Amino acid sequence: MQILENKFFQFLSIVLMIVVIAFVAVLINEKTGANENLISVSGLGEVYVTPDVGFVTISVKTENKNVSVASEENHNKMNDVIEYIKSEGVESKDIKTTGYKINPRYEWNNDTGKRILA
Repeated sequence: MQILENKFFQFLSIVLMIVVIAFVAVLINEKTGANENLISVSGLGEVYVTPDVGFVTISVKTENKNVSVASEENHNKMNDVIEYIKSEGVESKDIKTTGYKINPRYEWNNDTGKRILA
């Protein structure tokens, strides 16, 4: 037990000495003016610009039992949308298709407990 108390007091003494040395160093630094060659700069900047780009996502959904008919109808609808967008001043190079999906539509049949193609 005596050994533990001695080690604790040794540790506490070392920590206290470090704190005192650090405090004295700060006081000496303030009195000697060691920061005379220091340049401190701060600033703030703000930029205001008019946005010149906008992103819009448009989708067209067509349902038909015949895939070819649905695809053709969808194609025509989307072409109408694109023509309208162009008439509003958007250039062709700024219009792009990012996705195209064809999915079957299923309905749940309660009698069989299975889904069936609608």
